Amino acid sequence: MKATLSDGTVLEGQPSEIVEAIRELAAKNIGGNGSRLLHPQAQPAVSAVWTEARVQTLWNFLYGRQKELVRFLVKQGGKATIQEVMTELNLKKATEVAGLRSCITRNARRETGNKRAALIAWERDPKGNWHYRIAPEILGYLKKLV
Repeated sequence: MKATLSDGTVLEGQPSEIVEAIRELAAKNIGGNGSRLLHPQAQPAVSAVWTEARVQTLWNFLYGRQKELVRFLVKQGGKATIQEVMTELNLKKATEVAGLRSCITRNARRETGNKRAALIAWERDPKGNWHYRIAPEILGYLKKLV
């Protein structure tokens, strides 16, 4: 099995080995090249093991605007600002986007059995701008479905 970190580092091994390595890196909050993975408040579910079957099941649970949000992020290469999302989905308040993300996160946690699982992370780019992002390892699976 392979897992790709947000900084592009690829981990290879048994699922339990990958989970342990990701947990250790997350505890230090660094990627394989020494860079910070995410803002501390935006840490994704590092111990959730996403498989194609789990992503497929999660996708099947999503509906309406939840699917629209995921579809838009996939179309954007996995990343978009809140303003881009609000414009695309014709939303008036940022809390509407947060509500959609909350529903998606709840389903991700149910599907993976991991209380920290998240399909969509909220993070800051190197320029300091905040955006929503789908992790590369999940994005690959979603591109096949959307």
